[in-house]
Amino acid sequence: MNATVVLVPHVFARNNDDRVISKKIYERVRYKRRVKLISNKYNPEELKGLIGQFELLISSRMHPIIHAISMCTPVIGIDYNFKVEELMRRIGLESGVCHIVNWNYADLISKTNDMYSAREKIRKILITESKVMQNYALSNAKLIMNYLESEVQ
Repeated sequence: MNATVVLVPHVFARNNDDRVISKKIYERVRYKRRVKLISNKYNPEELKGLIGQFELLISSRMHPIIHAISMCTPVIGIDYNFKVEELMRRIGLESGVCHIVNWNYADLISKTNDMYSAREKIRKILITESKVMQNYALSNAKLIMNYLESEVQ
């Protein structure tokens, strides 16, 4: 694909820092000039903006996947629980899910090739689906506000 891989950290907890894992991955990479390692800590808005510049995101983390959807960036979700698969199903991209339980390299490569080849079509799907998801989120916020207002009265 002649791609540049960017390792983007999202979790910065003391005992669970993505930068530590990213560095270990980077150290094992043969062609380091094709891999960019982000080691700074960025806020969610900055990370979302960065993800919006990508041609494709591969992630097991829910928030980067949500950022990708909202930025109309095609995404492959690595599912280790039901959340990623459910989200991808809701936006019609369940073909972009790799299950961690039965994960294999060939499946990831196949999905990467498929998603990358269809990335412009997927972007168009995500333009519509991200608006639908945004409306769901706003609807939930309104329900909570209505509930809180009724409890105060």
